[in-house]
Amino acid sequence: MFDIKYILEQELRYQKNMEQVYLGELKNLPEGSLSLLNIKGKDYFYKYAAGERTYLGGRKSKEIEDLQARKIISTCLKRIKHNQVLMEKVLEKYQSIDLENVRLSLSRAYQRDSIDVLTASTKTNKNWGDQDYQRSTLHPEALVHRTLKGDFVRSKSEVIIANTLYMKGLEYRSEELTKVGSHIFAPDFKILAPSTNKVKILEHFGMMNNPEYREKALKKMSTYIENGYRPYEDILFTFDDLNGNIDAMNLELLITSFCM
Repeated sequence: MFDIKYILEQELRYQKNMEQVYLGELKNLPEGSLSLLNIKGKDYFYKYAAGERTYLGGRKSKEIEDLQARKIISTCLKRIKHNQVLMEKVLEKYQSIDLENVRLSLSRAYQRDSIDVLTASTKTNKNWGDQDYQRSTLHPEALVHRTLKGDFVRSKSEVIIANTLYMKGLEYRSEELTKVGSHIFAPDFKILAPSTNKVKILEHFGMMNNPEYREKALKKMSTYIENGYRPYEDILFTFDDLNGNIDAMNLELLITSFCM
């Protein structure tokens, strides 16, 4: 289970990533602001820039749409700044209720050798999926889909996979840097199978109708197999259909047979 600190850390990272994306978008948008007059049911757009007022017409144009986009993105950036200040203050003052963390913060009189005698319902030990690991830093701006676990992934299909793992109580890590032969991959998911206590890999491929993507995907699958990963034993490959859809029921059956 994750405490609010973990969720805030993830959200703060996400908003900092989006801040960079939005700042990049602003560079391509014109300076200025809009005003709108409605006379007898008809709209009239005006632009204000460098102290001047310019009439832009009564119909939507690219310039009007760009100025609207600028205002929306600028407002998002202001909110991000506001949220960052709030989250950083909370994270600075937040006090963990992890038993081990609390024990270490107390005087030597309370430094017992073990806290195992405490009831299981009060324990908050970190599980394998919660522990720190080296995650890929490639294109963080693409991590825009939030899962039930509170982390961020790159596609809606990956959200479905992550949520299926989470709802089944399976520990997982996403995009952990992993050496496969002479290659360094960041598998979509590494999953701890409870029945064998063995870590397995799930790679999802979503654009197999794209020839270039398909070629890279097949090469990646081949690399795994060449380095001893057995399909449906050590690694599971899942796919979107050619229209970009995924069958969640079929996926759940695959995950159950592969991981449980």
